[in-house]
Amino acid sequence: MIEIQEEISGLLNEAARLVRQHGVDSEAARADAYWISHIRMALGGDHGYIGNSICSMMDTAESFLEEEEEEEDTTDATPDWV
Repeated sequence: MIEIQEEISGLLNEAARLVRQHGVDSEAARADAYWISHIRMALGGDHGYIGNSICSMMDTAESFLEEEEEEEDTTDATPDWV
């Protein structure tokens, strides 16, 4: 799940770069203020004046990791969701 979050984050950065390259300044600012910041916050990032998400994708992944550490599992296998 963390790998997916990182991939989405990379794709979001690429999309933001394309908006800045090809859009007018006002459109780039609008995209950053709305959909880019919303996706970034949902992934687990913080946005300057908006703050962060109540439950982000990173929060969920960290919760899975905590649960995995608490279990008394004797196998060393990596869970599928990582």
